[in-house]
Amino acid sequence: MNLFKISYKNIITKPLNAILSILLLAFSVVIISLSFKFQKQVTNKIAKNTAGIDMVIGAKGSPLQLILSSVLHIDNPTGNINFDEAKKITKNPLIKNAIPISYGDNYKGYRIIGTTPAYKTLYGGELLEGKSAIKPLEVVIGATVAKKSNLKIGDSFVSSHGLIEEGNHHHDHHHLTVVGIYKTSHSVLDNLIVTPLETVWDMHHHHDHASKNKEITSVLVQFKSPMGFVRIPRSINEKSSMQAALTKFELDKLYNYTGIGVKIIQIMAIVILIISVFSIYISLYKIVKDRSYELALMRVYGANQLQLILLVFYEGLIISISGYILGLILSFAGGTYLYNYIGREYNYTIQQAFITDIDIYLFFSVLLLLSVITLFNLKSIISINIPKILSYEK
Repeated sequence: MNLFKISYKNIITKPLNAILSILLLAFSVVIISLSFKFQKQVTNKIAKNTAGIDMVIGAKGSPLQLILSSVLHIDNPTGNINFDEAKKITKNPLIKNAIPISYGDNYKGYRIIGTTPAYKTLYGGELLEGKSAIKPLEVVIGATVAKKSNLKIGDSFVSSHGLIEEGNHHHDHHHLTVVGIYKTSHSVLDNLIVTPLETVWDMHHHHDHASKNKEITSVLVQFKSPMGFVRIPRSINEKSSMQAALTKFELDKLYNYTGIGVKIIQIMAIVILIISVFSIYISLYKIVKDRSYELALMRVYGANQLQLILLVFYEGLIISISGYILGLILSFAGGTYLYNYIGREYNYTIQQAFITDIDIYLFFSVLLLLSVITLFNLKSIISINIPKILSYEK
């Protein structure tokens, strides 16, 4: 007796309740899987991009905007600061590393970052081919830039003023030359065009006629000890024309702002999951009640109670697995669209895996809930009154 096949046949003969249960379960799986995976991917991505950057020094304005623009490169800068003034501050003995960056131009939407050779070490940047950019107007491009722009070693291009691709002002008198391409690092470096600081100053020389007037966008700082977190930011904010923003502090605030919405969505998804499980429970209960005559006949022809329990369990299993797989497929499709949108609008690449530990936990949670609702139906299966049911049907 093939109990699994019988269960499948029972479902397709009356599919309406099963389809409703499958759709409810799939919908809950989509929301739970997508929201948890997205939250984890973004958190991991941000953690990787901010590693080694304790503080950012920049123009006064929004501290969060300064972090987003200088570290994650997903916002506009708060302004420029004087290079010499910033250098004096970074000579503090509590500062381990200080990396200046300057930007304001793009090529096809990819930011051109003027900085020092130390910048690539923040992200473990290694050359795939070519060499490092040493001279002005030499650039090394990230892996994503190389792939999507089709730039190769030796190619020259003209940048656009501003941080969006649609900028109309081009630096026609300054051709940038690709001398290197970075390996994929799964960090912001993949989406950047890196060049020496002198490149940015040369392209904007009409703003900086003297050395003392040279400006940069910000400085990425790493402290030697926790004492730096206490003393330096306050000193900069109170005694200079610049501001200091602590990376972790500002990002924690961002997580608090956005986390409430994500948690509400996740709670709603869990509620829907509970409703879908209850729907499966009702379906299994109806199976026992509506098919009591068939179950009684099976007992007469030799089926034991365990086989009847397995028959009901298999029906629930088919519904649960179908809903889970459908939800997983829709979650991956939704994630693909979402991550492509983020990559297209913000040049921010997020990797997506079809199966993660979250999906595995969710799978076993569904199986556990199925086992529980089968146990709730156990009494109805065991207490079938065979003589009464068969005599009544006659």
